[in-house]
Amino acid sequence: MGEAGRMKKIVFVSAMKSVPWGGSEYLWSGAATSFLSQGLDVGISVKNWGKPVEEVDALAQQGAVIFHYNTRPPLACGLREKIKQRFNPPRPWIESFKEWIIEYAPDHVCVSGGNFTDGRWALEILHELKVPYSIVVQANAEFLWPIDPIREKLLPLYMDAKAVFCVSEANLMLLQDQLAITLPSAKVIRNPYNVSKKSESQWPAVSTPLKCACVGRLEPAAKGQDLILRVLAQPEWKGRDIEVNLYGEGSSEQGLRDLICRYGVEDKIFLRGTVNNVEEVWAENHVCLMPSRYEGMPLAMVEAMLCNRAVVATDVAGHAEFLQDGQEAFLAAGATHRAWAKAMERMWSHRDELQQMGLQAGKKARSLVPDDPCGEFVHLLTELLNGESL
Repeated sequence: MGEAGRMKKIVFVSAMKSVPWGGSEYLWSGAATSFLSQGLDVGISVKNWGKPVEEVDALAQQGAVIFHYNTRPPLACGLREKIKQRFNPPRPWIESFKEWIIEYAPDHVCVSGGNFTDGRWALEILHELKVPYSIVVQANAEFLWPIDPIREKLLPLYMDAKAVFCVSEANLMLLQDQLAITLPSAKVIRNPYNVSKKSESQWPAVSTPLKCACVGRLEPAAKGQDLILRVLAQPEWKGRDIEVNLYGEGSSEQGLRDLICRYGVEDKIFLRGTVNNVEEVWAENHVCLMPSRYEGMPLAMVEAMLCNRAVVATDVAGHAEFLQDGQEAFLAAGATHRAWAKAMERMWSHRDELQQMGLQAGKKARSLVPDDPCGEFVHLLTELLNGESL
């Protein structure tokens, strides 16, 4: 409770602008659901997609107050409205967000972004208004290194944050190098996963072809699906009994379809769309492929491990924190064709050991992920709401 018995207010800002919903949204939305169940006032600010987003609507039905940012003003209709907009143009959506924060008066705001520059506009407003806030960084990459003018703008925003949350140790270390500072309030947290921690996923009944699954948004710039296509197009893979299933949706779906045709691998690589039940994916597939160019700690990989599947992955972000090369996985030294080809070749050479490696992967994942990631995140945010330091 706040002053004079007032219930605390918390706001979650999602800086997701690429797709209406993704793996990065489950942590903050799960925390929002928990706070709503406790009777707290919860505000949520998300991009206006011009159409309903099921998960956001569900939070609204639970009592959350929704503010859509970057909402375009309605077109003027009628002479009076046209004159009014001519001499009094609509305020930018950032100003509207600022007004909403002032009116809603939250005790704490959690800004969740993909990389460490996402949501800077929101952080600048919160910093200006002196509203306590925390930052969640879901992914990071070496090529996102900020130039000095951007770093100078980011420094006060990160130093003023009550907490900075990253989803892997590697990403946190990289973030501190990119900003050239130590973040004493930084913590590594885990995202919620969509399978049981005690999953008893069985090895697929059909042993051939060897089926590999790559689960993630269809965006090669991040997820690297093109590396899979390029490797399987090589002569040595032509006669091998292997199938790769790409699961997910994304902005590069047609490009990947065309690239599959360009490489002539239509008989080996298939786009399967979205599957809601994760365990159904692993009931059909033997190996998880993660050729990511950058990451945080991918849910798809953690879920595959919990379903007792070995992994072929690039050594980026938090992958090596969960995977030991030759034990649970085959790690490619980098997100390059040559490195990925070597990792895939080692996987194929050890294909008779994949089931045992998958069991090892399951044990490793269960030892590293908490039983209730959202609950742990809620606990940390509750401390911040109460004015405590982490």
